[in-house]
Amino acid sequence: MDQDILQEAYSLIKAGDRKRAQSLLVPYVNANPEDEKAWTLMYNAVDIPEEKLYCIERVLLINPSNEKAQKAYKRLTNYMERQTPKSAVSIYESPPETETIPKVEENDSFASVFFKVIKIIIPVTFVLIIFALICVYGPEAMTRLIPASTPSPTVIEKTLPVITLTPRPSATPLPTDTPIPSLTPIGGPLTPVGASLSNPSACVPSGKPVFAAVVDVIDSVTIEVSIYGDPFVVRYIGIEPLPEVLDPMNKQGSTINEQLVLEKYVRLIGDETDANQEGQLLRYVFAADKFVNFELVSQGYAKAGTNLANEVCADLFTQAEEKARAHRLGLWIYIDATATLAP
Repeated sequence: MDQDILQEAYSLIKAGDRKRAQSLLVPYVNANPEDEKAWTLMYNAVDIPEEKLYCIERVLLINPSNEKAQKAYKRLTNYMERQTPKSAVSIYESPPETETIPKVEENDSFASVFFKVIKIIIPVTFVLIIFALICVYGPEAMTRLIPASTPSPTVIEKTLPVITLTPRPSATPLPTDTPIPSLTPIGGPLTPVGASLSNPSACVPSGKPVFAAVVDVIDSVTIEVSIYGDPFVVRYIGIEPLPEVLDPMNKQGSTINEQLVLEKYVRLIGDETDANQEGQLLRYVFAADKFVNFELVSQGYAKAGTNLANEVCADLFTQAEEKARAHRLGLWIYIDATATLAP
């Protein structure tokens, strides 16, 4: 049965249907976190560089001697280093179309080896021809082949401005042990740069995301995820469920949350406070190109939070709620935009 799933995922990847391949592989790797072949297929099924890095690191954790995975890891980290960092850019921005994210490759083709040999033979042949001419005709033969040098044109020296280069970030080191999400504070909130309703992710603090598979939706703002095979409960930062008067039992909000994240691969970003008093991880959540916290508020199925420790995106969530209420989106259709609701 397991081999059938992996074979089907492999066929979908070969056919270019990566989304369906991911839908098969995410629950499989969650149930079989030590399956090297499954993580290799997942590496080729995802498109975002950080997700590919996570998958290839898992392969190397399972089998550090996997030479193909080692080469893919090196190429991928080199590729990620070449990308110019941008402040306040969506963390799910696609890589430039001019470069192709490397895949785990098979052995070099015959054509590749042939051209490598030609590059070596041509200069060696040229040197042998020159040596033969000297042996036959003497050193004067060189004057027939190489024209007399002409005086070099006068070079006008100019003083160029000194440009200070910003060092590139170093490649992500391979983990030595199976990592788990940190439960220590990540640092103080950062000032949002360019955050707006059209660019909501700009308010999210920069930092390396943790990748997880969503195994259950608890309510409109809480999910259960699997990280390296371990279960965690995640509470969305900065938002709260709508009052009971609008969404009894939180049913409709939970349904929309399921559509956004259930059985999908998500990226988790922390803020100032790592977990709440119930032990739930507080995170900004991204599913593909969706900023889930923002989507629930802007669509009218959650509201901006109050009295929360993490307030980096508080203004943005408040603006999104006001717009949803004004346009009577989602569950706000059942109440006047100016009405005051009890919690």
